[in-house]
Amino acid sequence: MPDGDHGAVVESTLEWSVVTEADLLELYELRSAMEYFDNPIYRASLDDISTDFRRGSVLPGWAATMGRVKGGGVVAYCGIHPDDTGRLWVQIAVHPTARHRQLGRKMVQWAIRRSLEWQATRGADTKLWLGYLLEERRTGLIHVLIEEGFQAERWFFDAHRDLLEEPAAPQVDPAVRLVPYTPVRAAEVRPVLNQVREHLAGSYPVSDAAWQQHLQLVDDCEGLSWLAEETDTDAVVGYALNTALSGGVGEPDEGWTLHLGVAPSSRHHGIGTALLQAAMHAFWHSGLSRAGIGVDTDDPELALEFFRRCGYTLDDRLVQLRYRPMSI
Repeated sequence: MPDGDHGAVVESTLEWSVVTEADLLELYELRSAMEYFDNPIYRASLDDISTDFRRGSVLPGWAATMGRVKGGGVVAYCGIHPDDTGRLWVQIAVHPTARHRQLGRKMVQWAIRRSLEWQATRGADTKLWLGYLLEERRTGLIHVLIEEGFQAERWFFDAHRDLLEEPAAPQVDPAVRLVPYTPVRAAEVRPVLNQVREHLAGSYPVSDAAWQQHLQLVDDCEGLSWLAEETDTDAVVGYALNTALSGGVGEPDEGWTLHLGVAPSSRHHGIGTALLQAAMHAFWHSGLSRAGIGVDTDDPELALEFFRRCGYTLDDRLVQLRYRPMSI
């Protein structure tokens, strides 16, 4: 196992050292310089960086490294951060002045080595889950990640549409009916939601804490959410759980779809479209002038077609890549 600063070394052109709490302000300044140049979807605050650092403390001390120009400032960073499920996530930052020197590739290789060494300490039964989440437009880094053994498996984006006039009423297959969601049916919805997530690559069941938080948002906005149920059995086969978001200065209030899904056995009958139409209809009648949704999909082109057909405009996409060498 590497120890001390030796385990932090990525390559020879920079001076590398393990990240300590005293380095976090410099790391924030590096991230800020990178973000000014790249204009990313997500911007990390100093608090965010500190939280990631504390999470990483459960790993060996070499789980985060930073490279300095000899005698100068920090220009490169690579960290491995665990989440609450035990998955590991790579984060890389390279100052714009230090790019095009293969630092990104060498840091990806460093992160893979460190992660495999960590896995070896956990026993043969522990499977390594190593991922990277980044903007799809960062094609150069994505290319490097794929060449080093990562595969794209999920995409995330927000979608919005204005509600300038009453949306069309939903149309649904006669074998299914749409009914307003009520809190007493929450226990019926969660199994269907987890069925949907079982078919989504790299997904986990929604945790109880997240589920309860979302239910509170839904219950606070009664009348906005809908279920699809079988006409003959009343069994839930689809859901659109919604809430309302207050717009900022000069921004409209927005009806927001927290969860939209259809049981795998009931797809291809227009149920998803009908649920989204019902949600938009409820938003409009509640005085909300915009509809939005956060999309999580393993088929981005199909999702793109679906939401555009429903009148939504899509924001930039994030892509989740997972390390999957032949031996894993």
